[in-house]
Amino acid sequence: MNEANLQKQNELAPDQEVQLSLQEKGITDTLIQELKQFSGLKNKSVIDENGNYIEDKEGLKQITESRIKIKNTRVLIEKTCKAFRDVNTAKNRLISAKEDEFVKAISPIEKELAEQEKISDDLKAEIERKKEQERKAVFDTRCKTLIEHGAVYDVISHAFVTTDNTVTVSESELLYMEPEHFSKVTDQFSAVHIAHLLKLEEEKAAKKAEQDAIKKQRLENEAKEKELKAIQDEQDRKAKELQDQQDKINAENKRVEDLRLAKIAEDKRLADIEAAKKEAQEKQAEEKKILDAKNAKADDFIKRLIANRYHAESATSYSKGGFKVDRDALLECTEQEFVDRVEEVDEKILEAEKIAKEKEAKRIARMPDKKLLMSYATELISVKLPDMKTKEGADTLAKIAAIFKASYNEIKTEIEKL
Repeated sequence: MNEANLQKQNELAPDQEVQLSLQEKGITDTLIQELKQFSGLKNKSVIDENGNYIEDKEGLKQITESRIKIKNTRVLIEKTCKAFRDVNTAKNRLISAKEDEFVKAISPIEKELAEQEKISDDLKAEIERKKEQERKAVFDTRCKTLIEHGAVYDVISHAFVTTDNTVTVSESELLYMEPEHFSKVTDQFSAVHIAHLLKLEEEKAAKKAEQDAIKKQRLENEAKEKELKAIQDEQDRKAKELQDQQDKINAENKRVEDLRLAKIAEDKRLADIEAAKKEAQEKQAEEKKILDAKNAKADDFIKRLIANRYHAESATSYSKGGFKVDRDALLECTEQEFVDRVEEVDEKILEAEKIAKEKEAKRIARMPDKKLLMSYATELISVKLPDMKTKEGADTLAKIAAIFKASYNEIKTEIEKL
């Protein structure tokens, strides 16, 4: 680009600058009009009635050359316009508009020509597909023919072989083999197959003869076995009769022995029952003797408790001063344990009374006369009444208690006058 044109571009609008640059590279409206004339070119390649591909060489050449020319022009336009783009959005829009003006004018023609080129590719692909179908049909027929003539398919080598492995034909060979060659190969497989069948027939006849001989020998053996079995059955029958007789004798002997043993066992059972009964009676008598002794001892203990001013709370329970004794506990109690228990209770009662008196004396010492007299009166009425052993004693004690109560009321009245 010379200096004059550069100065001129600086004075032009962005789209004008782009157009000027495109003109310098030979891209003009005239060129675009020439490229548009390529629209309508047709690929006249066809497949004839025999399935052969007839190519329109001149037409296809013109279409390809025209498409390439249009593509090169489009690419040059896009690169030229791209070189003029910058961060100025308004300028970019002008450049893009100019680019679209040229590209949109020729891009549809480029696509149209590409589609015309593709017609030939599609026709060739169709021809190849049909040929492949025909080859597959021929291949399947040949495979079936070979198998009918005794061929065996080897999945490892992907080939057809004869039963004796003398003739081998791979899948690829079978696919492209000439018909005359395939006919010879089929004859080879057939010859081997016929020989194999004849051999099988001979082997079958020989095997049948062998089986017949074996069958004859088996029948003779079965006859002998049947005869021997009849003899054995008779011997078994006689042996069974003897065994049945012996079994009856043994059964009778066993019955007698079982009766004898049963009698011995029954005698022993009765003797054991009698011994156990006697032992139980002796044990019961001994236990009763021990229990009677314990009860006698407990009764003696209870009498002594009553004599020691213990009060009967129930038929089996006695108490004194808040300390309780159960009759059942006395059954297992020894003499010394009983004495120690009574003495311990008496000591605890005396100690409790002593502590109470000392406490009361201290309290009285701190009281005035009126309180002292009231305390004295209260003490008189609070004296614990003794436990009576007879009804007469209890009645007398009740009268005395009533006298005490009346006297207490008179004393209390006198104290209040103080």
